[in-house]
Amino acid sequence: VFSGGFLPRKGVDIILTEWNTVFCDSESEIPFNDVKLVIHTNYEIGYSPSEVSEMENIISSCSNIEWKRNAWMTSSDHIALINNSDIYIAPFRSEGFGLPIV
Repeated sequence: VFSGGFLPRKGVDIILTEWNTVFCDSESEIPFNDVKLVIHTNYEIGYSPSEVSEMENIISSCSNIEWKRNAWMTSSDHIALINNSDIYIAPFRSEGFGLPIV
């Protein structure tokens, strides 16, 4: 799971590019039917329309990605999202305090 803003410094594009290569590529030797990527974003700024379109194309072509886009959650729902995940992904190019990791 990834949870955070949909902006370049948070690295959502990194997650999607690598996920697409490893788990969605039909020629990948890694079976991807046992894995699911959940991306939760609550605000958007910084990506160009073409970058957003490229990421949307990856998401629509890869059946094991769920994007909770612009989804505000209660604290308990957010905690449940993270607690029900096996891995938290933090591909940040830059992060101030690192609160999501804490």
